[in-house]
Amino acid sequence: MSIDRWVLLCLVCLTTFFVDNSVLVPDIMESRNIVTAREMVYDGNWIAPTMNGELRLEKPPLPTWLTAVVEMIAPDNLGWQRGVAGLAALLLVFYFYCFVKNILGVAPFVSALILCTCHNVILMGRTASWDIYCHAFMLGAVYHLAVAIKGMGGKWRHCIVAGVLAGLSIMSKGPVSVYALLLPFVIAFAFVMRPCIKGCRVAIGVMCVIALVVGGWWFVYIHLSYPNELAAVVGKESGAWISYNVRPWYYYWKFFLESGVWAGLLITATVLPVWNRQLRHNKLYLLPLLWMLVALVLLSLLPEKKMRYIFPLLIPASMLMGELVDWWKKSFVCGAVKRTDSLIFRSNVWLVAIAVALLPVAGWIFMFSCGKMTLLLWFVVTCICLGVVFVLVWSGLRMRVSYMENKGTGILFYFLEQYPRPFVLTIFNPIKYVRSVF
Repeated sequence: MSIDRWVLLCLVCLTTFFVDNSVLVPDIMESRNIVTAREMVYDGNWIAPTMNGELRLEKPPLPTWLTAVVEMIAPDNLGWQRGVAGLAALLLVFYFYCFVKNILGVAPFVSALILCTCHNVILMGRTASWDIYCHAFMLGAVYHLAVAIKGMGGKWRHCIVAGVLAGLSIMSKGPVSVYALLLPFVIAFAFVMRPCIKGCRVAIGVMCVIALVVGGWWFVYIHLSYPNELAAVVGKESGAWISYNVRPWYYYWKFFLESGVWAGLLITATVLPVWNRQLRHNKLYLLPLLWMLVALVLLSLLPEKKMRYIFPLLIPASMLMGELVDWWKKSFVCGAVKRTDSLIFRSNVWLVAIAVALLPVAGWIFMFSCGKMTLLLWFVVTCICLGVVFVLVWSGLRMRVSYMENKGTGILFYFLEQYPRPFVLTIFNPIKYVRSVF
């Protein structure tokens, strides 16, 4: 990958996960996590976490330990505590890039750019929630497992690392990511690639043992030390899964909206293989597609549903969208593209252009007219948006995919995340609703 692409991707990650990450006040879930971490530091409850003096065994303590270490270094610093989640998001992007580059071998840059600019990924990487940790570690386990199965060398080393990372994922949020990320991948990989694991069975078995040891020792300790309390928590949590926040099986039908600006592209990437024979028979395209759909089905089977639970879907979804963009790019270069494909590409690009063109209007109504943004800043943002709109429209007319993926998207997210973000505090955090956890 060229230097300018590395720089652009690093800038987008930096602004997405770290810059002004303390703007939004913590919600109740994040507040609970931070309070638990603080009590670890000041009360010494490292192995058996507490919240307000009472045992809190609902979640494993690994992310809380990391947040507690930050609390020791920078007490009561929300930005630093969220920065640890940002580091986990960087780990997620790193392993995502490695997987796309080494396993799929298709468009790692544009896929990573899409991933770290998805709406749900931005939110998870900027808050001290535990979801980003478990999925980041599990994606690393998935990558090393795939490398071992494909016989790319060092199968024992990769299986051991995969076991450790899977165990860390379990220590972050229990078996959540095993069910939502690892299991769908295994099903999709086995069905599409049909790998031969004859020479890896022992190594994979060792991986599973390591994952159970690394991820299960804390549960064993709590079971031996606090059996009654753990039984009560297990009963409460299992009851919540079938009686709390219950939604119908089709609740996740709008999952594509969690990708934010990429919603239209995700819909296109999902349905395009229906009438495109070339994509329908492309195993590298079908793998993330089936991975995403299997995860969607498995999550839909659970009675309790929340939109943040479909975060792991965005990982294969970003791979899928990146592959579609890369396929468009190669098809347009060699001229092997149908009129319908050109129309679909232009529709996606111009839909994003329309959304970008509406941003200055929204800024004027919700920020400048209310005195929450200066005229100079609004003018700068408007000029940037118009420039991006020009690039997107031009790329649609001339069928230049590279301009859309590099100059349009990257520049848009970098500048629009960098400059208006401090003003978000007065919009989404009215003073009468702000309650600090410190």
